[in-house]
Amino acid sequence: MQQLEEAVTADDPELAAAQKVLLRELVAIADASVTKTLIDLASDTRTSPDLLLDVRAAIAKRRSGAEYMEAALKRHYDYLKDVLRAPPVGPIADALGAMKAKSAAPLLAAHLVDPNDTEDDIKQIAAALAILAGPSEVPAMRQFFAMYRATAADDDIAAAVVSVGQALIALQGKLGRTLVEGAASDPMTVQYVREHLSEPEGTAP
Repeated sequence: MQQLEEAVTADDPELAAAQKVLLRELVAIADASVTKTLIDLASDTRTSPDLLLDVRAAIAKRRSGAEYMEAALKRHYDYLKDVLRAPPVGPIADALGAMKAKSAAPLLAAHLVDPNDTEDDIKQIAAALAILAGPSEVPAMRQFFAMYRATAADDDIAAAVVSVGQALIALQGKLGRTLVEGAASDPMTVQYVREHLSEPEGTAP
């Protein structure tokens, strides 16, 4: 396994094609250390865009190494601290949601309002929070909902708003429902959000 990890992470352009093949062998191993290797690859600016897509997809399917995922979520893009690529928070969110890792909810909530995370990552974070969030995450989710329900620039952010709205209903009951129903009837709310918040709970993408 160590040889596979070393080959996949080697900074050698001549190995690029072989690394995609070796990556498939590596991700078949359930060991938690593989999860750490994948996260390191996805966070490294030297990883080629082509390999990065495969690495991110592999992280989303991991069901081990939650401790490494949570450690990665503590990092945010920070040029001054030489963190030049945000961690793969979207795929990590998918994996942690599937693992029901509720301890990750505060870390995911912190990324929900991070402008350096991609729109697709935000969509995945919100979907995971709909599964994992507890009362402590409500303030961040209410902030996100208020910021984007009328300003979502694309369907990924709009879908995130819908997921967050559904989570607020589940966590806050009548208070959350009042907030969400008010947004759904407000013409200032973007159309995608209005339409999907008006659907029966659980049917939104």
